Amino acid sequence: EAVCSDQSWSRSWIMWARLLQQPQDREKFWQTYPTGWHIAIVRRPDSWLHSAEKESKLRELSTNAARLKHWRASVESILEGKKENPDRVIVVEFEDFVANTSDTMCRIAEKLGIRNDATLSIPTFNGEPISSNSSFGTAPPGKIDKTVIDRKDIVEKKYSQQVDDEDFEIYERARNVAD
Repeated sequence: EAVCSDQSWSRSWIMWARLLQQPQDREKFWQTYPTGWHIAIVRRPDSWLHSAEKESKLRELSTNAARLKHWRASVESILEGKKENPDRVIVVEFEDFVANTSDTMCRIAEKLGIRNDATLSIPTFNGEPISSNSSFGTAPPGKIDKTVIDRKDIVEKKYSQQVDDEDFEIYERARNVAD
């Protein structure tokens, strides 16, 4: 039985890929990791935009319209990847992951065929608790920042004029294929 711990990730040929936008990149990924997995986390466009404004790499995109274009391309590539390789691409809703981390990681572990280890449900590096990867930096090491759920009303109001129906339609398509 495979065990998923910090040390076994490298042995189990699982790659947590963030962005495989181009078809040739996805093809190269599957050639390199024929038994690998692409685990993609999809976030609501307004919530993602709220975080992207604080993320230094995405602040280089000068406008929220440019940031949303980046988000759209990312989610569309996830949808394409899922269509191309449905059994090896796992789509996870960010909001579900944050709100129900243990359940979500249990489902992922089951799909990967590994034992659900407690370390899957907390942020760790080499077995040591670390802070969650949050643009807002509010959670202590070993805890997931769940305040994103509390900010939903503020986020929806702030970005309602910038995020259009097409963005939410893409998001709904991603939610419909989520594992």
